[in-house]
Amino acid sequence: MPRKSKKEIGGEEDSSNFEHYRTRYSPLEIAKTYAIISKDKQKRALIHEMGFGAIVENVPNFNISNIVMMELVDSFDTRDNTIRTYQGSYKVDVTKIGHALGLKSRGLTYRQKMLKKDTPVDQYDAANALRKKTLAQLREMVKSIKMDSPENITTFKRAFILYIQKTLLCPNISGPLDPRTLTTVLDVSNPREMNWARHVLGYLVQSIKELRAKNQKSVDGCVFALLIIYLQETHFEEGCQDEEAQHSWIDYWKGETLQEKIKVEFEDPIGLVAQARERTPRKIEKKTTTKGVQLKKAEALGRTLPTSLEDKGRILGKRKHIEEFDYESEPEYET
Repeated sequence: MPRKSKKEIGGEEDSSNFEHYRTRYSPLEIAKTYAIISKDKQKRALIHEMGFGAIVENVPNFNISNIVMMELVDSFDTRDNTIRTYQGSYKVDVTKIGHALGLKSRGLTYRQKMLKKDTPVDQYDAANALRKKTLAQLREMVKSIKMDSPENITTFKRAFILYIQKTLLCPNISGPLDPRTLTTVLDVSNPREMNWARHVLGYLVQSIKELRAKNQKSVDGCVFALLIIYLQETHFEEGCQDEEAQHSWIDYWKGETLQEKIKVEFEDPIGLVAQARERTPRKIEKKTTTKGVQLKKAEALGRTLPTSLEDKGRILGKRKHIEEFDYESEPEYET
């Protein structure tokens, strides 16, 4: 989960009355890392070749106010994938996700392609070898890998695809990789041809559903895409009349243009912040698993708290790691 930054746009508003959970996406993380790896011309060219050029070149180097981002989440209706705001209702579909982030929105998803052919065992092995990588480890990999052999180039592709998903496209900043993203690094021969927009939208919709169903404290998924679509739809008539912004909306909504528009949301009487102020806060139940709480529960039941490491693990809970993942049983995202 990204910490609040001094560079956070719109952060001067006191959000204590209506901010209760956070997003996991981290544009600043990607911006800082890309500033370093883009000095390697081969890596930079490969990232563009894979189809992520529009994102890495234009992602903001500042964090956006969490109030704005979470109001977009609260305004998103997963029944018909629509953002409902004071200014209007805006449908979110695969095509708009593609326009917003400069991603391909046609063709097969990785899962569809995988089911159409026999995936070599070595590709499964390569994906499983990365399944427990943390964000820090992936960051170090994309920075340090030398592009001096076909094997290293393939490894860089896999590491970067997982890195950009973990931080922006399908983010879950803390903990191990989400198994749903591992299918994307099975075959990395031509990542650009895949339907990334559908993958991103499916992950986002599912994450918002889980947020509400499980009363979570943070939401996974690319909420940044919702922001770009919202800004585009409210700023331009019919959403995409501006020729410059037609193909890749993130090319337009960057830097000072994005900063100024976010500030407007804090001042607009029908903007996202005004809408957030009037929304009833979503209360999150705090779960405590401290030893003191467990002792009180044990005493109330007339029991003693076990002292062995194994028993403590059963009572206090163990951190679960991703085991071997059955890719072919992975359900299709609902979009």
